[in-house]
Order: sequence, then C-alpha cells, then structure tokens
Amino acid sequence: MSKSSARLGDKARARAMYVSGMPSGDIAKVLNLPSGETVTNWAKKEGWQEERSKQLEVITTDLMGEMLEKNKKVLEDLETIRNTAIESIEDGTVSPQKFSEASNSYIAAVEAERKIKDEVISSSILNDVAQAILEEISDKEILFRLGEKLRKIFSKYQGKSRN
Repeated sequence: MSKSSARLGDKARARAMYVSGMPSGDIAKVLNLPSGETVTNWAKKEGWQEERSKQLEVITTDLMGEMLEKNKKVLEDLETIRNTAIESIEDGTVSPQKFSEASNSYIAAVEAERKIKDEVISSSILNDVAQAILEEISDKEILFRLGEKLRKIFSKYQGKSRN
C-alpha cells in the first residue's frame, strides 16, 4: 500500500474517531500520526467540527426526548393515582380506615410528580446553559469537551434522582 493510500485510510479512521468525540491528540496516538495538530488541521479543512457538533446536538436532543417521553407516562400514571385518591376522599366512597391510605396515596403521587418535574426543569436549565455556551464559545474542540463533561454531570444526577 502506498503512503498516500495509507494516509487516506488514516484520515477516514481519524474522521470517524473525531466525529464520535475522541480528542485530536488521542486520535494521533492511536493512528501513529505526528501530532494531534494533524487531526485538527484535517478537521478544519474537511468540516469535521460541524459534523461533530451536529452529532453532539442529535445525541443531546435524543437524550432529552427520551427522558421527557419516559417522564410523561409516569406523570400520567401519577395523575391517575392522585385523582382517584382525591375523588374517593371527596365523594366519601372510602371508609374511615382506608381514608389514611387514600390520603397517603395522594401525597405520595404529588411528591413523585414534583420530583419528576424538578428533574425535567433541571435538565431544561442544563440545556439552556449548554445553548448559552454554544453561543459564546466558537472553538469546536472546547465545545465538544465541555459538552461531554456536561453530559457526564447530567448522567450523574439522573442516577441519583432515580435512587
């Protein structure tokens, strides 16, 4: 294989790694390139930065959509529990000994709804912060690294809220 075709193969692999989020320096090490600057130059010439940004945006949008869709069903179920409990209390169909159970169901449903809504609001705030960062920072490498860090923070707190 000629040096030129080897370089094209490296470039194609570098592009795939770059778009998936790997830092330029790490790509250079994996592909035995002279430096991360080689990858950065390719990225600038070939428009990989825009592709990388679009990929990050798609991933973030998909993640938010999944979270909202999952929470939508839970919120609907909680609303049903809450409404059933309050209707039973209001119309007197619940016996006095079951009144506390209906009240507790109502309170638990309201608390769960608040927790989920707070989680959605928190993710919305994170999304707004990410958008503000995108508007103020033009260096795509920095943006990507910052996006990865924000995603890890988001995932960390998502895990805590489920426990």
